[in-house]
Amino acid sequence: MSKVKKSQEVDYDIVIAGAGIAGMAAAASAAESAEKIGEKISILVIDRADEKNYGGLSRWTGAFFQLENDFSISPMLEKEFIEFSKGKVDLKLLKTFLGNARETIEWLKEKGVEFETNIMDKTPYIAWRYNFIHPKLGGFGILSALESTARRLGVNFAFETTALKLMLSEDGSINGLFVRVKDGSLIKLRTSAVILTTGGCEGDLGKLAQYLGANAYLLGMYSPGEYYNKGEGIRMVEEIGGKLAGQFGLIHVGVGDARSNAVMPVVNIFPYGILVNKRGKRFIDEGADYLPDHSNTVGLAILQQPDNLAYVICDQKINSIPNWKRAILSDHPPIICNTIEEISRIIGCSFSDLKKTIDDYNSSIKEGEFNPYRLDGKGTSGLEPPKSNWALPLDTPPFIVYPVRAILSHTCFGVAIDERCRVLNSDDKPINGLYAAGEIIGMEYFRYVMATSVFRACVFGKIAGKEAVNYVLNKLGEKGKN
Repeated sequence: MSKVKKSQEVDYDIVIAGAGIAGMAAAASAAESAEKIGEKISILVIDRADEKNYGGLSRWTGAFFQLENDFSISPMLEKEFIEFSKGKVDLKLLKTFLGNARETIEWLKEKGVEFETNIMDKTPYIAWRYNFIHPKLGGFGILSALESTARRLGVNFAFETTALKLMLSEDGSINGLFVRVKDGSLIKLRTSAVILTTGGCEGDLGKLAQYLGANAYLLGMYSPGEYYNKGEGIRMVEEIGGKLAGQFGLIHVGVGDARSNAVMPVVNIFPYGILVNKRGKRFIDEGADYLPDHSNTVGLAILQQPDNLAYVICDQKINSIPNWKRAILSDHPPIICNTIEEISRIIGCSFSDLKKTIDDYNSSIKEGEFNPYRLDGKGTSGLEPPKSNWALPLDTPPFIVYPVRAILSHTCFGVAIDERCRVLNSDDKPINGLYAAGEIIGMEYFRYVMATSVFRACVFGKIAGKEAVNYVLNKLGEKGKN
């Protein structure tokens, strides 16, 4: 493991803060770009985690990509970015992402990343409208392949090292970065370019509560990697007059077992039953849309319930869905109850309130054919909130119960960049020498576009690495002329 030396200023041409997929893509891309033109560029990647736990969310994610099986862009992807954001998405940035997507996939394949297609039966979703591809080893597979390329090309690494403060020269360009190492010492890294790939602020509960309210403290987490993302990258950009982007307060969440601290303990069978809160009351249309889109909406609704807690209730008709257990990744078994009264005791709510909720639901269900794989229109009539699809009566015990809570995947706000991944100042001008990629980019508003976060990290990380090399070489050329 390479380390930053103490008690001195250290020179690197490029410093990359954050060793997730975006950071590794930037490192591999920068090193390759320099090698192709025969230039020696010194590159350092830092990460606040130790060497066994670096990578943030990237280390743990399944890393679905919203692509067709032939690796072409989904025809609905551009439309969704525009519609979901209500027109607020940066169109130039969107075009850059989509225009470089296929090339980036081929680049990852060259690094040894193997993708699986036709994965419908390998996802924790029963009904969904997207097509995904998937790296065989998930996010860790991409991370490892890119790291191997970077190390082979001479990139240096320093773990247990946290980026703290950007430094600017008199002309407003980047000329250094202060970092804190394991023993608390501060070190100044002199550098011409910094690429921020520090992720969001999942690990800063105070910041989350600022935008989400007090229930943010009750959020579960998809993975341990999230605790390392404490928002320093966003704060550092703010401190030097950088522009922020994305919707502050928008997060991507899922529905997870409230008893579990395992990685991604999702419980995605709620469309085929009902969800009630601690008072035994329904609070959302469980079958309004396909998963995984709707799991985000449902997770956000659970977060607004008392104690960020709800209960999924299904009966034995769930067994009519083949292989339904793949929609549950919890390490805890379901709670089995023979009666509604037993369920009420588990929840701690009034038996009469829960019985009325279930009776009202059962009596409102319309006739129709149940189909768990598509929006079947088998809903309710006169019920509030309604259930639009997959409405089956709860009348065949024993009942299957899961306590669930909203679990946080990632935040959706951060810094503004242009199509060359240059961080912008508040006047929409690039800050020379400063780049960003990955989750730190604020690109989404109102609703997360599924299976795009890792995808964008790869695309923009690759661009940022190449652009940083071009900038450094141009700067060195200017010094040579002087």
